[in-house]
Amino acid sequence: MIRLRPSLLVMILLYLAYDKAEARNFTPASQFEEAFATSLVLSDSNMITFGIADFNPNRYLSKDENNPDNGLGSNDSIQLRNQMTVYSLPYTFELTEDPDSRWSHELTVRASYVNTDIDVEFKDKSSPDSDLDEIFGLYAEYAQNYDFYENWTISVGNAFHLMHYRNTHTYNSDFSQSFAPVLDGLYYNVSSNAFIIEPKITFQYKKETDWGEWRFNNSYHYAYGQGFGGSSDYSSDANPEVWRFVNSIQLRYNMAHWNRLAQVLYLKAKRVDLGGDANEPLGTDFYYEFNIAWLIDTRKWISLVDNVGIGFTFNVGSALRGGSIVLFYDE
Repeated sequence: MIRLRPSLLVMILLYLAYDKAEARNFTPASQFEEAFATSLVLSDSNMITFGIADFNPNRYLSKDENNPDNGLGSNDSIQLRNQMTVYSLPYTFELTEDPDSRWSHELTVRASYVNTDIDVEFKDKSSPDSDLDEIFGLYAEYAQNYDFYENWTISVGNAFHLMHYRNTHTYNSDFSQSFAPVLDGLYYNVSSNAFIIEPKITFQYKKETDWGEWRFNNSYHYAYGQGFGGSSDYSSDANPEVWRFVNSIQLRYNMAHWNRLAQVLYLKAKRVDLGGDANEPLGTDFYYEFNIAWLIDTRKWISLVDNVGIGFTFNVGSALRGGSIVLFYDE
Protein backbone atom coordinates (compact mmCIF):
# COMPACT_ATOMS: atom_id res chain seq x y z
CA MET A 1 0.00 0.00 0.00
CA ILE A 2 1.51 3.30 -1.07
CA ARG A 3 1.69 6.17 1.40
CA LEU A 4 0.11 8.77 -0.81
CA ARG A 5 1.02 12.38 -0.30
CA PRO A 6 -0.91 14.97 -2.29
CA SER A 7 1.48 17.88 -1.83
CA LEU A 8 4.52 18.07 0.36
CA LEU A 9 3.74 21.64 1.26
CA VAL A 10 0.51 20.04 2.41
CA MET A 11 2.67 17.29 3.97
CA ILE A 12 3.26 19.64 6.91
CA LEU A 13 0.20 18.08 8.44
CA LEU A 14 0.03 14.77 6.65
CA TYR A 15 3.41 13.60 7.93
CA LEU A 16 1.26 12.09 10.66
CA ALA A 17 -1.10 10.35 8.22
CA TYR A 18 0.41 9.16 4.95
CA ASP A 19 -2.68 7.79 3.25
CA LYS A 20 -4.60 10.87 2.15
CA ALA A 21 -7.63 8.83 1.21
CA GLU A 22 -7.91 7.66 4.80
CA ALA A 23 -7.01 11.06 6.25
CA ARG A 24 -9.85 12.92 4.50
CA ASN A 25 -11.54 13.39 1.15
CA PHE A 26 -8.66 15.09 -0.62
CA THR A 27 -9.14 16.42 -4.16
CA PRO A 28 -6.66 17.96 -6.62
CA ALA A 29 -8.29 21.36 -6.07
CA SER A 30 -7.88 21.14 -2.30
CA GLN A 31 -4.25 20.09 -2.83
CA PHE A 32 -3.62 23.35 -4.70
CA GLU A 33 -5.59 25.41 -2.18
CA GLU A 34 -3.58 24.13 0.78
CA ALA A 35 -0.29 24.46 -1.09
CA PHE A 36 -0.93 28.09 -2.08
CA ALA A 37 -2.29 29.06 1.35
CA THR A 38 0.63 27.43 3.17
CA SER A 39 3.19 29.07 0.90
CA LEU A 40 1.53 32.44 1.50
CA VAL A 41 2.06 32.04 5.26
CA LEU A 42 5.57 30.58 5.02
CA SER A 43 6.89 33.28 2.68
CA ASP A 44 5.70 36.10 4.98
CA SER A 45 8.46 36.66 7.56
CA ASN A 46 5.95 38.54 9.72
CA MET A 47 4.07 35.24 10.15
CA ILE A 48 6.74 32.58 10.52
CA THR A 49 10.53 32.70 10.53
CA PHE A 50 12.98 30.20 9.07
CA GLY A 51 16.69 30.12 9.77
CA ILE A 52 20.01 28.84 8.50
CA ALA A 53 20.08 25.95 11.00
CA ASP A 54 17.31 24.21 12.94
CA PHE A 55 17.41 22.51 16.34
CA ASN A 56 15.10 20.93 18.91
CA PRO A 57 14.94 23.11 22.07
CA ASN A 58 13.65 20.16 24.08
CA ARG A 59 17.08 18.60 23.95
CA TYR A 60 18.21 21.39 26.26
CA LEU A 61 15.03 22.47 28.07
CA SER A 62 12.63 19.58 28.61
CA LYS A 63 12.99 17.23 31.57
CA ASP A 64 9.57 15.59 31.16
CA GLU A 65 10.25 12.07 29.93
CA ASN A 66 6.53 11.35 29.52
CA ASN A 67 6.01 14.37 27.25
CA PRO A 68 9.31 15.18 25.55
CA ASP A 69 7.66 17.51 23.03
CA ASN A 70 5.80 20.09 25.20
CA GLY A 71 4.95 22.02 22.02
CA LEU A 72 8.53 23.29 21.73
CA GLY A 73 9.87 20.84 19.19
CA SER A 74 10.19 17.21 18.21
CA ASN A 75 12.34 15.08 15.96
CA ASP A 76 9.50 15.01 13.41
CA SER A 77 9.02 18.79 13.38
CA ILE A 78 12.76 19.44 13.03
CA GLN A 79 12.98 16.89 10.22
CA LEU A 80 10.07 18.67 8.53
CA ARG A 81 11.83 22.04 8.83
CA ASN A 82 14.99 20.52 7.38
CA GLN A 83 13.03 19.20 4.40
CA MET A 84 11.82 22.70 3.53
CA THR A 85 13.54 25.60 1.83
CA VAL A 86 12.06 29.10 2.07
CA TYR A 87 13.52 32.17 0.37
CA SER A 88 11.76 35.51 0.70
CA LEU A 89 13.14 38.84 -0.48
CA PRO A 90 10.89 41.80 0.46
CA TYR A 91 11.53 45.50 0.03
CA THR A 92 9.42 48.53 0.99
CA PHE A 93 9.43 51.84 -0.87
CA GLU A 94 8.46 54.86 1.24
CA LEU A 95 6.37 57.09 -1.04
CA THR A 96 5.69 60.01 1.33
CA GLU A 97 7.52 63.26 0.61
CA ASP A 98 6.29 65.36 3.57
CA PRO A 99 7.91 64.12 6.82
CA ASP A 100 5.55 66.29 8.91
CA SER A 101 2.36 64.83 7.46
CA ARG A 102 0.25 62.45 9.51
CA TRP A 103 -0.42 60.53 6.32
CA SER A 104 2.10 58.29 4.64
CA HIS A 105 1.95 55.58 2.05
CA GLU A 106 4.26 52.81 0.93
CA LEU A 107 4.71 50.08 -1.63
CA THR A 108 6.06 46.67 -0.61
CA VAL A 109 7.22 44.10 -3.16
CA ARG A 110 8.46 40.58 -2.54
CA ALA A 111 9.75 37.59 -4.47
CA SER A 112 9.58 34.20 -2.78
CA TYR A 113 10.39 30.55 -3.33
CA VAL A 114 9.21 27.63 -1.18
CA ASN A 115 10.04 23.98 -1.71
CA THR A 116 9.72 20.68 0.10
CA ASP A 117 11.98 17.85 -1.02
CA ILE A 118 11.42 14.43 0.53
CA ASP A 119 11.54 10.71 -0.09
CA VAL A 120 8.08 9.14 -0.29
CA GLU A 121 8.20 5.81 1.53
CA PHE A 122 6.11 2.69 1.06
CA LYS A 123 4.96 0.01 3.43
CA ASP A 124 7.18 -3.07 3.18
CA LYS A 125 9.04 -1.59 0.19
CA SER A 126 12.70 -0.59 0.08
CA SER A 127 12.96 2.01 -2.69
CA PRO A 128 11.39 5.39 -1.83
CA ASP A 129 10.29 7.79 -4.53
CA SER A 130 11.72 11.29 -4.70
CA ASP A 131 9.21 14.13 -4.57
CA LEU A 132 9.74 17.87 -4.95
CA ASP A 133 7.08 20.53 -4.42
CA GLU A 134 7.89 24.10 -5.46
CA ILE A 135 5.96 27.35 -5.27
CA PHE A 136 7.25 30.55 -6.88
CA GLY A 137 5.61 33.76 -5.72
CA LEU A 138 5.46 37.45 -6.63
CA TYR A 139 3.83 39.92 -4.24
CA ALA A 140 2.96 43.62 -4.27
CA GLU A 141 1.21 45.62 -1.55
CA TYR A 142 0.12 49.23 -1.35
CA ALA A 143 -0.66 50.63 2.11
CA GLN A 144 -1.85 53.96 3.55
CA ASN A 145 -0.74 54.86 7.09
CA TYR A 146 -2.27 57.47 9.39
CA ASP A 147 -0.93 58.68 12.76
CA PHE A 148 -4.33 59.15 14.39
CA TYR A 149 -3.13 59.65 17.98
CA GLU A 150 0.12 60.09 19.87
CA ASN A 151 2.29 57.02 19.20
CA TRP A 152 -0.61 55.26 17.43
CA THR A 153 -0.74 54.43 13.70
CA ILE A 154 -3.39 52.70 11.62
CA SER A 155 -2.45 51.11 8.31
CA VAL A 156 -4.85 49.90 5.61
CA GLY A 157 -3.54 48.09 2.57
CA ASN A 158 -4.22 45.62 -0.18
CA ALA A 159 -1.82 43.03 -1.56
CA PHE A 160 -1.74 40.91 -4.69
CA HIS A 161 -0.07 37.50 -4.99
CA LEU A 162 0.79 35.67 -8.19
CA MET A 163 1.88 32.07 -7.49
CA HIS A 164 3.01 29.08 -9.52
CA TYR A 165 2.95 25.57 -8.04
CA ARG A 166 4.90 22.68 -9.52
CA ASN A 167 5.30 19.07 -8.39
CA THR A 168 8.10 16.84 -9.68
CA HIS A 169 7.80 13.19 -8.69
CA THR A 170 10.21 10.41 -9.66
CA TYR A 171 9.03 6.81 -9.42
CA ASN A 172 11.97 4.72 -8.28
CA SER A 173 10.44 1.25 -8.12
CA ASP A 174 8.25 -1.02 -10.20
CA PHE A 175 5.72 -0.94 -7.38
CA SER A 176 5.28 2.85 -7.44
CA GLN A 177 5.43 3.01 -11.24
CA SER A 178 2.29 0.90 -11.36
CA PHE A 179 0.45 3.89 -9.82
CA ALA A 180 1.86 6.44 -12.26
CA PRO A 181 -1.00 6.28 -14.80
CA VAL A 182 -3.45 7.20 -12.04
CA LEU A 183 -1.37 9.75 -10.11
CA ASP A 184 0.52 11.61 -12.86
CA GLY A 185 -1.22 14.82 -13.85
CA LEU A 186 -3.60 14.49 -10.93
CA TYR A 187 -1.50 14.70 -7.75
CA TYR A 188 2.04 14.16 -9.04
CA ASN A 189 3.98 15.80 -11.89
CA VAL A 190 1.40 18.54 -12.07
CA SER A 191 1.37 22.35 -12.04
CA SER A 192 -1.08 25.13 -11.29
CA ASN A 193 -1.23 28.92 -10.85
CA ALA A 194 -3.15 31.22 -8.53
CA PHE A 195 -3.95 34.90 -8.24
CA ILE A 196 -4.71 35.97 -4.66
CA ILE A 197 -5.99 39.26 -3.19
CA GLU A 198 -5.09 40.05 0.43
CA PRO A 199 -6.52 43.14 2.17
CA LYS A 200 -5.17 43.97 5.63
CA ILE A 201 -5.59 46.40 8.51
CA THR A 202 -2.95 47.05 11.17
CA PHE A 203 -2.78 49.03 14.41
CA GLN A 204 0.62 49.88 15.86
CA TYR A 205 1.71 51.55 19.08
CA LYS A 206 5.32 52.78 19.18
CA LYS A 207 6.94 54.26 22.29
CA GLU A 208 10.47 55.63 22.35
CA THR A 209 12.35 55.65 25.67
CA ASP A 210 15.78 56.51 27.03
CA TRP A 211 16.93 52.92 26.58
CA GLY A 212 15.39 52.31 23.16
CA GLU A 213 11.81 51.65 22.07
CA TRP A 214 9.00 49.13 22.25
CA ARG A 215 6.13 48.44 19.89
CA PHE A 216 2.79 46.67 19.96
CA ASN A 217 1.31 45.52 16.67
CA ASN A 218 -2.16 44.18 15.92
CA SER A 219 -2.80 43.05 12.35
CA TYR A 220 -5.58 41.26 10.46
CA HIS A 221 -5.12 39.74 6.99
CA TYR A 222 -7.65 38.00 4.75
CA ALA A 223 -6.61 36.35 1.49
CA TYR A 224 -8.75 34.78 -1.22
CA GLY A 225 -7.72 33.64 -4.65
CA GLN A 226 -8.54 31.91 -7.91
CA GLY A 227 -6.60 29.07 -9.49
CA PHE A 228 -5.91 29.04 -13.22
CA GLY A 229 -3.71 27.55 -15.90
CA GLY A 230 -0.95 25.04 -15.41
CA SER A 231 -1.09 21.41 -16.49
CA SER A 232 -3.97 20.43 -14.19
CA ASP A 233 -7.56 20.27 -15.36
CA TYR A 234 -8.62 21.16 -11.81
CA SER A 235 -6.80 24.49 -11.46
CA SER A 236 -9.93 26.57 -11.98
CA ASP A 237 -11.67 24.67 -9.16
CA ALA A 238 -9.12 25.91 -6.62
CA ASN A 239 -9.99 28.93 -4.46
CA PRO A 240 -7.25 29.29 -1.83
CA GLU A 241 -8.40 31.11 1.29
CA VAL A 242 -6.58 31.99 4.50
CA TRP A 243 -7.05 34.55 7.26
CA ARG A 244 -4.48 35.56 9.87
CA PHE A 245 -4.76 37.57 13.08
CA VAL A 246 -1.37 38.60 14.47
CA ASN A 247 -0.57 40.20 17.83
CA SER A 248 3.06 41.01 18.54
CA ILE A 249 5.18 43.02 20.94
CA GLN A 250 8.80 43.91 20.32
CA LEU A 251 11.53 45.60 22.29
CA ARG A 252 14.71 47.28 21.04
CA TYR A 253 17.37 47.97 23.64
CA ASN A 254 20.19 50.31 22.62
CA MET A 255 23.57 48.76 23.37
CA ALA A 256 26.96 50.45 23.56
CA HIS A 257 28.47 51.45 20.23
CA TRP A 258 31.07 49.04 18.91
CA ASN A 259 33.68 50.48 16.53
CA ARG A 260 31.27 53.34 15.73
CA LEU A 261 28.49 50.86 14.96
CA ALA A 262 25.10 51.31 16.65
CA GLN A 263 23.97 48.02 18.19
CA VAL A 264 20.52 46.91 19.30
CA LEU A 265 19.25 43.96 21.32
CA TYR A 266 16.05 42.93 19.56
CA LEU A 267 13.30 40.91 21.29
CA LYS A 268 9.94 39.97 19.78
CA ALA A 269 7.02 37.77 20.80
CA LYS A 270 3.93 37.14 18.70
CA ARG A 271 0.82 35.00 18.50
CA VAL A 272 -0.62 34.09 15.11
CA ASP A 273 -4.23 32.89 14.81
CA LEU A 274 -5.10 31.53 11.41
CA GLY A 275 -7.91 29.83 9.55
CA GLY A 276 -8.87 28.56 6.13
CA ASP A 277 -6.71 26.33 3.98
CA ALA A 278 -3.57 26.77 6.09
CA ASN A 279 -4.95 25.07 9.21
CA GLU A 280 -4.52 21.47 8.08
CA PRO A 281 -0.98 21.92 6.70
CA LEU A 282 0.29 23.79 9.77
CA GLY A 283 -1.49 21.41 12.12
CA THR A 284 -3.01 24.15 14.29
CA ASP A 285 -5.26 27.20 14.35
CA PHE A 286 -2.74 29.26 16.34
CA TYR A 287 0.92 29.26 17.30
CA TYR A 288 3.53 31.43 19.03
CA GLU A 289 6.91 32.66 17.88
CA PHE A 290 9.73 34.26 19.88
CA ASN A 291 12.78 36.05 18.47
CA ILE A 292 15.99 37.33 20.05
CA ALA A 293 18.70 38.96 17.95
CA TRP A 294 21.71 41.24 17.93
CA LEU A 295 21.34 43.93 15.24
CA ILE A 296 23.84 46.38 13.76
CA ASP A 297 22.75 49.63 12.10
CA THR A 298 23.96 49.60 8.47
CA ARG A 299 22.42 52.82 7.15
CA LYS A 300 25.80 54.58 7.00
CA TRP A 301 26.98 52.08 4.40
CA ILE A 302 23.85 50.58 2.80
CA SER A 303 20.93 52.94 2.32
CA LEU A 304 18.58 50.15 1.23
CA VAL A 305 18.96 48.13 4.45
CA ASP A 306 18.48 49.60 7.95
CA ASN A 307 20.17 46.81 9.89
CA VAL A 308 21.52 43.28 9.81
CA GLY A 309 22.05 40.79 12.61
CA ILE A 310 21.97 37.26 13.89
CA GLY A 311 19.81 35.58 16.51
CA PHE A 312 17.42 32.80 17.41
CA THR A 313 13.75 32.13 16.71
CA PHE A 314 11.48 29.65 18.48
CA ASN A 315 8.19 28.41 17.02
CA VAL A 316 5.77 26.92 19.55
CA GLY A 317 2.58 25.01 18.84
CA SER A 318 2.63 24.37 15.08
CA ALA A 319 3.79 21.46 12.94
CA LEU A 320 6.97 23.51 12.39
CA ARG A 321 7.70 23.97 16.09
CA GLY A 322 11.35 24.15 17.02
CA GLY A 323 14.27 26.55 17.12
CA SER A 324 16.40 28.12 14.39
CA ILE A 325 19.51 30.23 14.06
CA VAL A 326 18.41 33.18 11.94
CA LEU A 327 20.10 35.91 9.92
CA PHE A 328 17.99 39.07 10.33
CA TYR A 329 17.90 42.13 8.11
CA ASP A 330 15.83 45.30 7.96
CA GLU A 331 14.02 44.57 11.24
